[in-house]
Amino acid sequence: MEAHKPTNDGEKHMTTRISIVWLAGAVLISAMAGCPATPNAGMEEASGADMQSAAQAVPESAVMFPAINVLDFTASEAFYVEILGLKPTLRIGEEGSEHREVTLNSTGETSSPGASLVLNWVASREEPYVSDALSRIAFRVRDLDAVMARVRDAGHEVLVEPRTSEAAGIAFKIAFVADPGGTRVELIQVLLAGVE
Repeated sequence: MEAHKPTNDGEKHMTTRISIVWLAGAVLISAMAGCPATPNAGMEEASGADMQSAAQAVPESAVMFPAINVLDFTASEAFYVEILGLKPTLRIGEEGSEHREVTLNSTGETSSPGASLVLNWVASREEPYVSDALSRIAFRVRDLDAVMARVRDAGHEVLVEPRTSEAAGIAFKIAFVADPGGTRVELIQVLLAGVE
């Protein structure tokens, strides 16, 4: 049977994304099994039991990444890197390409167990993307006041000023801001007992 070949840019992008996600998964499982971070390198050193144990350690399902579409790739990446402290782990496309993408997370490592955020940019798009109703991306932050200071210093829109709240017995500070493309970003700082 002949393998399916991508016929358009969308399919080519998705094929690339699937290959990269598979590679990242292989790196993560290798790391969990105590193998080198390069897939296939040193795999013979891991026993079948090690690989089985690593596979069982991966939850049945977990969020890997939400992907958001952006009109201004550079400004959007700067927001998530400079304001929220995320680090790039993977890039697809170069300046001048029809499609660019960057994957960001808190560690800068592809095999990081936490979720990542993907920013997508397509050259042909001119109309703003819609982020409405309760659509948002939420981030837990260590110091909400410091993040809010960076948001204001950079001139980004504050949608809801910081306030203290409680849910399920957990106290937290929460605020909402907009990224350069208008996506709502929820910022949450969990407060320790007896703090503030």
